[in-house]
Order: sequence, then C-alpha cells, then structure tokens
Amino acid sequence: MEKKVLLGVDEITLVILPLYGIEILKWEEYAENIILNFITSAEIETIFDSKLEESTIKRLSGYNLNYNLGITDYYFCIAYNTGNPNMGVCVKFSAKAWAIYQARYQKLYNKQLLLSSFLKKIDDNTEDEVRLSRIDLTADYINYGLDLNILNESISSNEIIVQDDSGQTR
Repeated sequence: MEKKVLLGVDEITLVILPLYGIEILKWEEYAENIILNFITSAEIETIFDSKLEESTIKRLSGYNLNYNLGITDYYFCIAYNTGNPNMGVCVKFSAKAWAIYQARYQKLYNKQLLLSSFLKKIDDNTEDEVRLSRIDLTADYINYGLDLNILNESISSNEIIVQDDSGQTR
C-alpha cells in the first residue's frame, strides 16, 4: 500500500478589525456592517443554508454579542464586544463547520475552496484588516502503520520530542 501524508486545515478563527479608530458610540453599527459584509462576501447563509441569529449559548469568550446559525452539530460563530472596538469582529469555524462549508462550496461551484482563496475573497471585499488569528493544521499519515498508543508513550517518555517553532517542548 502506498504511504501518504495528507495535510489539511482543521479549525480556523479570523478577526476583522477597523483600520482606523472607531468611536465607541459608533462601534456597534460599524461591527454590524462588518458582519453583514462578511456574511455577504463569504455567502455564509447561502452555503450553510441557514440564517444568522443572535446566540445566548456557546458564546466566544470575551465577546458579548454572538451570532450563530441556530442549532447545528458544528460550531460557527461571529461575535464582537459592544464595549471594545479594539477586539474587532471574531469569526470562528470549528473543524466540522469549515469542512461542511468547503464541501457545500464545492458542490455549489464545482471547485475546491482553499483557505488562502477564502481569505483573499474576504480581504478583497472589505476595507478593514482581516487577520487569521488561529489555524489548526492536520497531518494524516496513511499506511504508515503508526500505533497511536506507542506514539503517545514515546512522547510521554521523551523518546520523541514535540517542539514549537521557537524550540519550546510541549
């Protein structure tokens, strides 16, 4: 059997920030416009076939106004803090939400949607700053005969060392 390593994107979080300072009294209206612009350019309601609604559960930490797509088996949220424009508007896709979004996009448009294309589309349709604040990557080792129990034991006993980009061990 052929050995393969499949790399992918799991969970992602974006933050959309005003390029210029916004007065606190104008922030809510500005944030709502950011959200409207995002859901329009990303076609969120079309692709997910659901309407954005205010959420009182599964809120993003630090953000007091949260929107989601109703009761789903995945997590998608857009949020902002009404009293802090410096936090911007946060958009979070769980791994499942991102996978569903990509699959439905491909079905609608008959082409694969890469994260880079998605981010460019969002950035091209806003005057605000779009930041990718979190990305969880995946690496699936196919036909390598890896035993996860042995791998975990090897990491725990320091036979295998996991480091971040600065050399810190985890």
